[in-house]
Amino acid sequence: MQIAGINSVHRSAEIGIRIGVEQNRGQGFGKEALRLAVDFCWNHLNLNRAQLVVFNHNHRAISAYKAAGFKKEGLLRKAAFIGGAWVDLVPMAMLRPATKRRRQERPAQTAELQLSVA
Repeated sequence: MQIAGINSVHRSAEIGIRIGVEQNRGQGFGKEALRLAVDFCWNHLNLNRAQLVVFNHNHRAISAYKAAGFKKEGLLRKAAFIGGAWVDLVPMAMLRPATKRRRQERPAQTAELQLSVA
């Protein structure tokens, strides 16, 4: 797993994971790595956006990214030359979840209401 290209002005970074050994794929390691990386981006780096690029033919990775909350943002046609052929790339990103603000009662208003009712 890697968090790179951290931009403190735009509060964004690029995330990358790779499970190199085939026998280790499909066991949830990628999803857990993504969860940890995204949590670190939000809670420790105070970022607003995490992004990545994946090969269009890597359906398993795209599914893992979607399950983690990433959304497709387009298609980069023939953007990489891999194994003697041009392949499409899919940019994906996830935005920091909005935090729900609790409505706080003002103690002075509450006291005034209690006094006027009594």
